[in-house]
Amino acid sequence: MRYSGEISKMLGSAGAKEGSVISLTIDGKGYVGTLMPPSIDGEPDVIVIKMKNGYYAGLRCDKKTMIKVLQQPSVKEAKRTERKPKKGKAAAIL
Repeated sequence: MRYSGEISKMLGSAGAKEGSVISLTIDGKGYVGTLMPPSIDGEPDVIVIKMKNGYYAGLRCDKKTMIKVLQQPSVKEAKRTERKPKKGKAAAIL
């Protein structure tokens, strides 16, 4: 996880990883979304989520913020297909 300091500890203790669907409660307001990597030049106390409607939100967190993991990211296996050689003349461009 590339979040820094206190935010990283909070996410780690909740078991959240990038790609996890999380629920955040900040000052009594609830937010649900997929945990995204932090912005490169973003604030150190902001968690970035992608909400169900497709919008991204940067949410400022503190020690009172409640984080709950709703779903861990799924691991997809890549399909492996064999390529068949094409018939015809081979060309080399130099």
